[in-house]
Amino acid sequence: AQSHCRDFSRCISIPSSTAFPWASPTRMMSLRVDRMHVPIVSDHLSRRFSIQQPRSGHKFQCRSFQSSAFKNDSNISPCNFALSSKPLRTTNSTKMTKTIKRYAATNSSNSDPTTGAKKTTKKPKKFTTLSLSAKKRRGQKITMVTAYDYPSAVHVDRAGIDIVLVGDSCAMVELGFDTTQPITMDQMVHHCQAVKRGAPNRPLLVGDMPFGSYEFKDVDIGLNNAYRMVKEGGMDAVKFEGGTESRAKIVRHVVEGGVAVLGHVGLTPQAISVIGGFRAQGRTAVRARAILDEALRLQDAGAFAVVLECIPANVATAITQALE
Repeated sequence: AQSHCRDFSRCISIPSSTAFPWASPTRMMSLRVDRMHVPIVSDHLSRRFSIQQPRSGHKFQCRSFQSSAFKNDSNISPCNFALSSKPLRTTNSTKMTKTIKRYAATNSSNSDPTTGAKKTTKKPKKFTTLSLSAKKRRGQKITMVTAYDYPSAVHVDRAGIDIVLVGDSCAMVELGFDTTQPITMDQMVHHCQAVKRGAPNRPLLVGDMPFGSYEFKDVDIGLNNAYRMVKEGGMDAVKFEGGTESRAKIVRHVVEGGVAVLGHVGLTPQAISVIGGFRAQGRTAVRARAILDEALRLQDAGAFAVVLECIPANVATAITQALE
């Protein structure tokens, strides 16, 4: 027999006519099979012998592949192993016998190294709008982070964030525009697809409807673009800015069309031409009341949640308490 080395500096040739004496039951070696080190105890083997490595002078114990731990493994053959350069010792052969069986069961990368049982990769439970409502009823914190591309989505997903928003602020953060208005529907779908690939399973994915994709009297235009976000972008829901009566009408039509909607009141960057800049909203009693009315209007239209951006804390608390 001849051992063909993998990642070793030299091989050891053993003539087939060589007679091998019985080896000491307390000595063991490290067997490398398919790039995996497997400890072998001599008294566990059906055939044991020692060989003399010419250069180092160390004695090793080896065996033919007849042990019960490997007899059903078709990947192991007598020509596919290499000897380690140093012998190992053990004083507990029973313990090492269990180790052998455990290592033998880990030939598959999906096996549990402690039990040898087949691992089943459990798919994370999807966070949905119902999960969001349940968290609010229990008084649990809700986490939401914006992501624009694959790498950021991967990190957000691994952190266990509940909601990932693909915001139209991508126009300013990723594309270098001064406002969010220039980004197009095609560009938003492109970034939504990247985020979907980075966080495909657990978080609730919300796509921001860009400026000019839904503000029409024909509410079907907004519905068609919402469908694009879901079917092409892979989003679970869409977000609309504003809570006027006309905006609530669009939200109701999209929800009735089968797409979940996240509302957005307070500072609405798409309306920067009207509000005059990125500044806090709701600082007067009249404006605070108007924002509250918008949030209630979006709730009645079927929005599952509402973003409150850049408004005073006491106003945000009042709106939160008013909403269901």
